[in-house]
Amino acid sequence: MKPWTFIVVADIQPGSPRSYRFNPSWIANWREAREQIRDIGPDLVLVAGDLTRDGGLHRWELEEMKRELAGLGCPVHVVPGNMDTGNKHTRMEGLFRRGADQCTDVELNVTTEQLQQFAAVFGPLWWSFDHRGVRFSGLADVVLNSGLPEEAAFWEWAEGERRKPKPAHHVWILHYPVFVERPDEPNWRIDDPDHYLDWYFSIDQPGRDRLMDLFRATGATVVISGH
Repeated sequence: MKPWTFIVVADIQPGSPRSYRFNPSWIANWREAREQIRDIGPDLVLVAGDLTRDGGLHRWELEEMKRELAGLGCPVHVVPGNMDTGNKHTRMEGLFRRGADQCTDVELNVTTEQLQQFAAVFGPLWWSFDHRGVRFSGLADVVLNSGLPEEAAFWEWAEGERRKPKPAHHVWILHYPVFVERPDEPNWRIDDPDHYLDWYFSIDQPGRDRLMDLFRATGATVVISGH
């Protein structure tokens, strides 16, 4: 078979001059990466979340990035990150206290409204397709352990994926790393100063075990995350 290429990018977060956290260097960084991708000319591009800086607040940031990605000259498949839809679910406040005029950690939780906004711009929150003998699957892993209707919808979709014949190669794309060091590590606490970043950079139980089981059942050979 003739060699072919796919590219994974994540945490683009270019921001926008129209938003309150604008930094020109972030846009310059993305534009340089965009030109490098065009020079490579891959079969497809996968984006492992955080397409925007404040897309969870501003739909127009999502729309701007969709136009940017459309200019890459190849198919692009994306999953959302916490900057696009809100953070993984927590029931307690975290280590870093914010000012009175800012959101609390609980208020930063992912919401149905943000997920629907992302889907309205970019399409399904989970997907799977085959390309040249490789299966690619992606999911909005931020829904795990959220209790939102979208979480139940994801697991219903996943049951259908489990019934498919296993491919020789299966690449899964998500945003949050599944774990920090090992699959059986504990759920880290957002209010623990020694493990706040562990909490931030992992998927909690029971969603973690259930996701790992899905990977095994669908013959996952590679799992790629952003964040």
